[in-house]
Amino acid sequence: MLNCIFEGESISSLMAKEQDDYQKRKEFTLFLRHASRNNGLTCEECGKPVEFRWGEVRMPYFAHKDGYAHQCDYEEAFKKEGKLHKEGKELLYHYFRGLYPDAKVRLDFRLENK
Repeated sequence: MLNCIFEGESISSLMAKEQDDYQKRKEFTLFLRHASRNNGLTCEECGKPVEFRWGEVRMPYFAHKDGYAHQCDYEEAFKKEGKLHKEGKELLYHYFRGLYPDAKVRLDFRLENK
């Protein structure tokens, strides 16, 4: 999933890629990983703890900590998205952040089924 809650505010995992230089990117990544270890990041949908992940191949994202993943439809829906779909969302995120730097860009907004 691309968004989670930190201190009552929605944040995007893609913010990690926004940092201008390597040192800022590394510091922000370490900050998110530290918040993950201290259960400071929670799922927007179910409120369970999530962790920040970012590797060599995949884009930055949040995932439920062990034991919580199968309890939340939000993460299951994100797992079903294809690589091109996720890359397209990332391109849109950075495009709109470039146009509106002070705005919160949300790509994983969920609508309730009624």
